[in-house]
This record gives sequence, C-alpha cells and structure tokens, in this order.
Amino acid sequence: MREWSSMERLDRLSRFYELDAIMPWANDATFLAAIRQTFWSTSAGDFVGCAFAIIAPGCELRPHLVPKLLRAPIRAAVAVGVEDAARIIAWGVACADQTNPLVVLRPTLRGERWLRDRLPALTAVVRQVVQETLHWVAADFPGDDLW
Repeated sequence: MREWSSMERLDRLSRFYELDAIMPWANDATFLAAIRQTFWSTSAGDFVGCAFAIIAPGCELRPHLVPKLLRAPIRAAVAVGVEDAARIIAWGVACADQTNPLVVLRPTLRGERWLRDRLPALTAVVRQVVQETLHWVAADFPGDDLW
C-alpha cells in the first residue's frame, strides 16, 4: 500500500491540501488541476480506490466541487461494470479501511473521515454522476475533459 510521502506527486498534493485547509488560496480551476495532476496510469479497478483516496480531502475542503471530483472514481467504476450508486459508495468507504488488503493507496486522515462519514450520505449525487457518465459514454466521450 502506498503512503502519501512515498511519491512526489502525492506529497506535493498533500502539502497543497494542508495549505488550502489553513487558508483557501487557489481558485477552483487551480484546485482541480492540482488534483488531476496527481493521478497516474493504473488499472481501472485500482484507479477507483486511488482516485477516492486522492479526491477525498479535496471533497472535504471544497464541498461545492464534490460532483466534479467524484467523476474520476465513478468513471473508472463504470469502466469496470459497476453502475450502482450503493456499490460505488461501498467501494469508496472500503478505501477508508486501513486494513483492507485491496487498497492500493491509503487515504489521508482527512480523506478517511470524508469517505467514512460524508460519502455514504451522497447517494443522490453519486447516482447523478453515474447517469452523467453513462450518457457521456453513450455519446462516445464528447469533450473528454474530466473537469
């Protein structure tokens, strides 16, 4: 399991989150770009967990961006055939379990709290992002921009 300090891009995002928690200084576009630059290539299944770990602190810091941030793990979940909001939420909550051997990237403590405490209440949002993703796929990925 990767730790945030084990990769330069994760360490950089961790420091970005710490600064933003003290005083939000970046506009939303910069905030989203910092998160997106942290992603790396991996299998779609592993990406779901990594994406949840990476976006969770951002979701806590900028709740108005949650629907956009959820696109990353949800698009990957849909790619592996998971379209049910409850299953996607359960996958995200499982990422907060430090003992789960399937977790590739351990979330930060802030991310862990968000995944465990906030994500389960977002069924309607997750369902909406799944529907948007399915429409996006059916339309042959127009404007293939995550955010």
